[in-house]
Amino acid sequence: MKKDNEGSRPHHDTERKACARKNKNGLWRIAYWFVGIGSIVWLLVRSGTRPKRLVYPCQRAAAVNAAGFLTYLAALISSATLLRGLKAVFSPARLALFGVGVLLTALLQTSVTVPVETTLADSPSLTGWTSPTAVSDVFVITDVPAPTCSLNGGDISGCASAYEAFHDDGVDALVNLMEVHGDYFYKTSSHPDGLFGADDVVVIKV
Repeated sequence: MKKDNEGSRPHHDTERKACARKNKNGLWRIAYWFVGIGSIVWLLVRSGTRPKRLVYPCQRAAAVNAAGFLTYLAALISSATLLRGLKAVFSPARLALFGVGVLLTALLQTSVTVPVETTLADSPSLTGWTSPTAVSDVFVITDVPAPTCSLNGGDISGCASAYEAFHDDGVDALVNLMEVHGDYFYKTSSHPDGLFGADDVVVIKV
């Protein structure tokens, strides 16, 4: 009997090793599914409406994980053992564990994407500055009234003519202030040192 027990030990050891290997493979499979689906959810939530975020390192890593998981999933779908594999993987305990993982991922995503309220600092008041030795002068116009005309939308609502729509009190006041200090905006025969000639194209952003 002693000899028989000793002879059965290798068989039991082999069974224990096979069981341990099977459990380890099952855990790795669950982790792979969790990471794959979590990466897909992360990409959809973080980059679904803003594809430019795909250039971020974390988004690239999630894209690699998602692509690998989708390839693995496609191989499973094309396999005849898909149903048997799903029954083996999605046991009640594993489904509960997977649900908890998805819930934690959703909570983490919610905490990450909570918009932060920003407080705009007050703009410092600009001051004009001119000097004969300066490389450039600074001219400032404040308290400019809001324009009554707007070209937004392609119309000139509120104005009687296109000339009134192109007219801006702030720009006119700025040009006049420059001329008071000897910096003429327009180049004319009486002011040949003016900044811009009649054929120059000037774009002013207001």
